[in-house]
Amino acid sequence: MTARYAMTRPIYLSRPLVAVLSVALLCGVGACSRKQSSEPESAVAPPSVAEPPTSAPAPTGKILDMMGPQWTLESFDANDPVPADVQITLAVSVGKLNGNGGCNRYMGSIDNGAAPGQLVIGPLASTDMACAQAANEAERRYLSALQYARTFTVQDGKLLVGYMDGDTARTLTYSR
Repeated sequence: MTARYAMTRPIYLSRPLVAVLSVALLCGVGACSRKQSSEPESAVAPPSVAEPPTSAPAPTGKILDMMGPQWTLESFDANDPVPADVQITLAVSVGKLNGNGGCNRYMGSIDNGAAPGQLVIGPLASTDMACAQAANEAERRYLSALQYARTFTVQDGKLLVGYMDGDTARTLTYSR
């Protein structure tokens, strides 16, 4: 005599259903762990002592100073602003940088240099979309400047990146 095994089909749940079930489970757990109180819910909580505001951490001269929300380029150098209709951004994470060059997305590697405030930017790659001439020109200038960047500092909420343009030292200025 041979035994018959019933084949069962796996149950597949849709993502929205899984999300709803997860929220329901978490709400149920939260309700169970809520401490019952004899005080009415309208009771006013005692005033709490406010935490003193914390200031931004002091710059360390390391790439981690550049991490966080993305930066927006304001100028290629003093008296050389980014065109008003072009937005160039920079985001830095551990070992990586990326952003929008004014038209195309770009990405590359970034590392600390030999001394605090120095950086090393690896080769950059970018998408290749057709853009307006002003955006193309600003992007070309920006990506070239970024490739020649060697120093940086974060000062008064601005990121200043030093680069060489031929024999002339220039500074990219970003804000958040």
